[in-house]
Amino acid sequence: MDGKCRVCPASGCAQMGFYSVYSLGRGKMYLTTKSNSPFCGYHYFVELVLDRDMAKTAGEVYVAIYSDYELLANVSVTAKNNDDIKAGDILRHVFSYQADLGKLDYAIVYFHKAKTLFGWGGQKGDEIIISRLRIRSLEDTLVYSGRCDTSTSVAAYTSQTLLLNRFDCHD
Repeated sequence: MDGKCRVCPASGCAQMGFYSVYSLGRGKMYLTTKSNSPFCGYHYFVELVLDRDMAKTAGEVYVAIYSDYELLANVSVTAKNNDDIKAGDILRHVFSYQADLGKLDYAIVYFHKAKTLFGWGGQKGDEIIISRLRIRSLEDTLVYSGRCDTSTSVAAYTSQTLLLNRFDCHD
């Protein structure tokens, strides 16, 4: 939490592996760590909500996060490059970073449409439509949101910039 390692409670730390069922320790475990001691990092949650009136498509969606015009992180919110993407989908991804991202200014959403062989799998849409983007720190309550009350279209093989505000969109 807060990018710092925590001390285990009296019941012990949560354990992983073959004998973890016998462990009394409970708590959150993050498998992504920094490459050097003390190995702790900051964890962030990206959530991209797609519009309910969007044509089904397939591909990969990336969210690049910026502060002061500097790229801080570029994460894929789809599991693979040919994921089915449907209207109303909520694409989520947790990633770690070696430092606190600080104030976030904007995000750029990229859509790379999957190529189909001879049109197999039916016609796919040529865009995704974003209803909401949310980036949240898992160490504190800080939330950045973009596009709360309007939709943004991202055509295949292009990107759109979304300004981030320091408040949470309410559904």
